[in-house]
Amino acid sequence: METNQLFHAFDLFSPRAAVWLRWAAVLFLIILLPKTSVAQSNVPTAAQMQEAASALHTQLITQGALPLIIQLDVPGYDPAAFDQVQAASVQEAAVATAQDALLGRMAQYVLTNVKTFPYIPYLALTVHDPAALEALRNDPAVLAIEEDRLEVPLLTDSIPLIRADSAQSLFYRGNGQVVVVLDTGVDKNHAALVGKVVAEACYSTTNATFNSTAICPGGTSSSTANNAGLNCTASINGCDHGTHVAGIAAAVAPDAQIMSMQVFSRMDDNSTTTPCANSGRPSPCTQSFVSDQLSALNRVYALRNSFNIASINMSLGAGQNSLTCDNDSRKSIIELLRGAGIATVVSAGNSSYRSAMGAPACISATISVGATTKTDLVASYSNLSNLTTLLAPGSDINSTVPSNQFDEKNGTSMAAPHVAGAIAVLKQALPTVSVTQLRSALQSTGPLISDQRAGGTVSKRRLDVYSALCQLITCDSDDYRYLNIPQTVSGNINPANDRDHYFIYNVAGTQVTLHMDRTSGSLDPYLELYDPNGNRVALNNNGGTGSNALINGYTFQQTGRYQLIARSANSTVGGYSLRTSQQSVILNPLPQISSLSPSSATGTFTGSDFWVQIRGSGFTPQTLAYWNGQSRTPFYSSSTRMWIRVRGSDLGLPWPRGATIQVRNPEPGGGYSNPRTFNITFPFLGTSELIQPESGATVVTGIQTTFVLSWTHPSESWRTMQQMDLRLRDQNNKVAAWIRVVERPGATSVYRLLNGAEVSATVDELGTPDEGLPGEARNLVITDTVTLHLAASAFAGSGRTAIMTPTVTFGSAAVGVYNIEFQVDSPDGAIQADDVLGQIQIVPGECPFAVERVTVSGATDGVVNTPYTYSATVEPVDATAPISYTWSPEPASGQGTANATYAFAKAGDYPIFLGVENCGSFAADLRSVQIHTSTEPDLAIHKAAPATTVAGAPLTYTLTITNSG
Repeated sequence: METNQLFHAFDLFSPRAAVWLRWAAVLFLIILLPKTSVAQSNVPTAAQMQEAASALHTQLITQGALPLIIQLDVPGYDPAAFDQVQAASVQEAAVATAQDALLGRMAQYVLTNVKTFPYIPYLALTVHDPAALEALRNDPAVLAIEEDRLEVPLLTDSIPLIRADSAQSLFYRGNGQVVVVLDTGVDKNHAALVGKVVAEACYSTTNATFNSTAICPGGTSSSTANNAGLNCTASINGCDHGTHVAGIAAAVAPDAQIMSMQVFSRMDDNSTTTPCANSGRPSPCTQSFVSDQLSALNRVYALRNSFNIASINMSLGAGQNSLTCDNDSRKSIIELLRGAGIATVVSAGNSSYRSAMGAPACISATISVGATTKTDLVASYSNLSNLTTLLAPGSDINSTVPSNQFDEKNGTSMAAPHVAGAIAVLKQALPTVSVTQLRSALQSTGPLISDQRAGGTVSKRRLDVYSALCQLITCDSDDYRYLNIPQTVSGNINPANDRDHYFIYNVAGTQVTLHMDRTSGSLDPYLELYDPNGNRVALNNNGGTGSNALINGYTFQQTGRYQLIARSANSTVGGYSLRTSQQSVILNPLPQISSLSPSSATGTFTGSDFWVQIRGSGFTPQTLAYWNGQSRTPFYSSSTRMWIRVRGSDLGLPWPRGATIQVRNPEPGGGYSNPRTFNITFPFLGTSELIQPESGATVVTGIQTTFVLSWTHPSESWRTMQQMDLRLRDQNNKVAAWIRVVERPGATSVYRLLNGAEVSATVDELGTPDEGLPGEARNLVITDTVTLHLAASAFAGSGRTAIMTPTVTFGSAAVGVYNIEFQVDSPDGAIQADDVLGQIQIVPGECPFAVERVTVSGATDGVVNTPYTYSATVEPVDATAPISYTWSPEPASGQGTANATYAFAKAGDYPIFLGVENCGSFAADLRSVQIHTSTEPDLAIHKAAPATTVAGAPLTYTLTITNSG
């Protein structure tokens, strides 16, 4: 057993002045410059700021180098803007510009270990000259200067104590969620953690002044490569800490995944500097620079849309803070993460403080965690204050350590991952829950523990996962009933987010049909069936409509206790009847529509009703037809052909527009088909058609492309038109090409090339438009966007029809996806509204075929120690090489190729993730495989006993064991 007493060690370097140590605990050596407008708590006085500045100056002189974190003034910076893609890009650019500008102004000074952060207005660097420090203090864009402090890691029967096992029995096990571990790395090859680590990174610092050495792969200061998040070598004290922390989180949320962020550096003692001895540890040891933590937190924020990140665990820190420390540089990124729904969980510290915590636990946006014993006493070493969020077990915690070993450790480091894992469980149950709601659920449940230590006055709740879960979902007193086959029971969903849980014991090979029928209220029944391992194996809600749900003829694949969840799919309440049987029900098919005939009609005020033929599959005599969601008369012909009666009034204004046609088969089974669009065209100015290229085509920059479009007047000569426009425009109003044909008296028609503002180049100071005849040996050009080749272009008309044939070459600025729009102006000024004739994609000449999607194929079931090969299929099939393939977890062979081989040593469910990239385009796919111990049936244990007995009479239970495993 190991006692973790590392948190409190803040006096890292013996030469520091006593006065600096005193203010370090209060100010963290932050110089808040007078111009700052940042909201502050515990704001220091001017005298205190001057004292902190003097201490930094003295420290720089003494050490010869000083690592700093700089807060920058970025006008208009708004963390909320990162929720909007376009605004986020502007924010990131503004932050980067401010960082680059400061570095430019500091170019005359020696700066090392420069680190920039993409989402917050901070950067880190080391200065070696008092003049550089003074330049930073006087720079108008610098709001605050903070020392880049070093911090140390804060060092199973606790699972039932916090009632995580009760949540797990309901299959709330963190499935689909990720817990980030900011620590000393994780041994992802440990038997208890294999397959759980889905992403890794390392941020570490080499600084000779402080005897620190980066321990990322290859000695680099940062890496996001595979194995970057592995635990550091066992010869460095503390390198088992991250694996121990990860094991605790995985025990609370066994189906959650882990993201390992290694943020520590190697520290060595010598005759003049003793960072390890100062923290009561042997040399070499691990300590973490705050700047490396900032880099890791920024990386997590960058991955927020790639993974369902539930929580971040930070079992590290330093200092003594009785008030919030919201001037800490980590506050900004922790707030961003909180806004993205990601909770940052931090250990309170191990210095036995009764009314204070270390940093970053004192940041108000975190969830701070103190430690208790297994007898629900506040642990002797635990920090605690009124600001602490809650308590969790931290003493004698047995968890994973490297090399497939287990060990007991003590510390608030062990308490925090209990909470981080609990949050993954809670977010599985309610994925939309906010961090504020999570904090409230954790703080308001669990036993109230009073600090019984001498001088202790604070009382806080101890973590209770099941009680917190029941704050977010409804836990009924009649839940967890056992169902027989056949049997009928009744239930009630109230409130609307209520879920009723049932258990079914059964033997592999048995078939069951489950009916849920609404008996009162307006609930839409929804059934989910989970196997004994917590995998959802069947579900049904009849397409989200109706009064019943049906899981039909499911065959149990293994013997054991299955769980059935009954709920409402439409957030309403009501009563229901639940029936079990062994008889299957014949289901109606789900219909599909492949085409319509006709697929369009001209708008009219006085049209008659007409029939539209629907071709597809799965039609029945009971199939219903819908026009824009409203029922219309159907006519059934066969399973592949039927008709819908369209009313003449359906073709009224507005024009042009599209109407949606769908069909639906009734329950059981059935559901709505895919929608198909019926186009209603403008009736007055004629009919337009895209002849070339076809809609959906890909056009390459630098290569001539010819468009062919025709327009036909409904009754008169085409010459009644005044001008004809072809425009390529995307959803953001960006125009790649705007080509106009202007009809002139006589036999002459000319081309003009317009920009996005509908302005053409001019040829004189009077503003005469630049235009040219088809066939003329010159070009009209909008630089870097499009060139119109007049010599290769044509225009012709005959009778009621005119055809424009412009030939263009697109430049690099035109890359994108565009609608092909067409419009005509008549002589009297009436404008035919834009017809959208299709869509094209313009791609760079050096990469004409970017990756659009990837599909992973391979086994979904298998046995241990057997190789299985998984293959990637990229679309389009002629995607431009080279293509980068990244498989996770690391395969036995094939990393970097389209085929990877895996051989799993332990039974369980494994997600296989693949990401592919080319030319800046990215696509990904995930395939899950369930690995068994053997090809034989799984171990089955069946219990038999009398249903009733009398007091004092013997009661015999019979256990029947079949198969093995």
